[in-house]
Amino acid sequence: MPTAIARRTAVPVRLLAGALALAAAAPALAGAELSEAGCWFDAGADGRTRCAWLSPSRQDAAAATRLPVVVLRQQPDRASRRAVIYLTGGPGAGSDLDGDGLRFARMWRAQLGLRQDLVRYDQRGTGRAQPPLHCQGNDVHLRSVLAGPGDYGQRMAKAAKFLLDCARQVSAQDRAAGLYGTATAAADLRELMATLASVHGYRAFALFGESYGTRLAIEAVRGGDVPVDRLVLDSVYPPGSGAAMAILPEDFERLLASIDARCRALAACAAHEGGIRTALRRALDRLGEAPLQVVARDLYRSQPGLAMRIDRQDLVDVLISALYGEDRTAQFPGLLDRLAVGGPDPHWQALFDEAATQWLDPTFSPLAHHLIGCRDNPPLDPAKLDKQLAAWPLFADVLRPQPWQYALCDWMGVPAQPLDTDWVVRMPTLLLSRRIDPATPLHHLEPVRHRFERAELQVMPGAGHGVTFADAEITRRVGRFLDGDPDPLDPQSR
Repeated sequence: MPTAIARRTAVPVRLLAGALALAAAAPALAGAELSEAGCWFDAGADGRTRCAWLSPSRQDAAAATRLPVVVLRQQPDRASRRAVIYLTGGPGAGSDLDGDGLRFARMWRAQLGLRQDLVRYDQRGTGRAQPPLHCQGNDVHLRSVLAGPGDYGQRMAKAAKFLLDCARQVSAQDRAAGLYGTATAAADLRELMATLASVHGYRAFALFGESYGTRLAIEAVRGGDVPVDRLVLDSVYPPGSGAAMAILPEDFERLLASIDARCRALAACAAHEGGIRTALRRALDRLGEAPLQVVARDLYRSQPGLAMRIDRQDLVDVLISALYGEDRTAQFPGLLDRLAVGGPDPHWQALFDEAATQWLDPTFSPLAHHLIGCRDNPPLDPAKLDKQLAAWPLFADVLRPQPWQYALCDWMGVPAQPLDTDWVVRMPTLLLSRRIDPATPLHHLEPVRHRFERAELQVMPGAGHGVTFADAEITRRVGRFLDGDPDPLDPQSR
């Protein structure tokens, strides 16, 4: 659904002997237990797939906490010396631990050329993790919010009330203590590594984090003293960046500037005066006069379409959603002009379909997303936001937070405890970024680049969210790095 309520949202070197020795000696942490179990999907008969449940030491106050774990072995009869743990994004996104999801995971490993065991698991509140953190009737509610009635503010207030009612399934004690937050998730990850080393005999781990998974990886390894010898961080979301409840005007202005720069570099927008800002303002003014009523494709239901009301703020969400996929930056000014003059065309219909697919994703937990966001990030600062809005007034009408956005975290009973921004990552790290990323912008990474002591940053031109698989050579390089192979682009790693 719209952004204010839910949004999904370096260089290889030789293996580190010290990290391997630490991994070999790491005991399972007291209170954590990894229990092997039968798989809940068809795992095949080759013996390469192992399933288990992690019972972390920190438990939900009202129900047993168990996290599902799947190990995809490279060899059926033995574990590899090292394992790669995949950390999914969100926060609130599951790891697709079912037959279809695990087929994709095997394809993912094959495309990277990994020779290591691959571990995937669901973080607290996501996927099959217990207790489940899903809002009963969420799919019906989301569709009613998207369709209306009411303007954007009224519809989002309705969504906020639904979220507050849903939050009561988590005890007030656990909400206040931040049971759902990155600090707790990082402790779970450290316990997972310790128990996997004990059960399977792994001597070390590599972490592959994507989007929110990069923040989780940083929090888990900050300062060292963990059995991790390398990191791949794709679309980096460092501690201290972003906001829990709003699109920051400064981030939005930088996003528009980067779209214009990309457009000019492609020589695709030379005839358009004013760039993306002028075109966007015209389209927003048109929607201010008369919101659109559209029908989007609904992939998650059998009926042919989903009714959607598109107000000005919804249009901003649709554009941001469009930036997650293919690079459409050169098309945006023309698309917006056509919308302002004649209404949506088939190209817009594709964007509405993509946005609906993101907003209605049934594997995503809006509750987990907001509990974690409220815990990890500082509260919205009205004075700071007013200053930014005054500096960039052109889109203040669609970026100004509504009163409930300032109060939602307090209403949910989740006091902010922002992640420490004084951190260091000492192990070799490969950092990947798009030049234009709506969720994890490059300008959030650049000020903390020095905190990665042994890292290389590889930036891919154009727009999108996620680098791996967008480029074949980068994908192969990620695989070589995770395997510990020498990198032909880096003579020092040979």
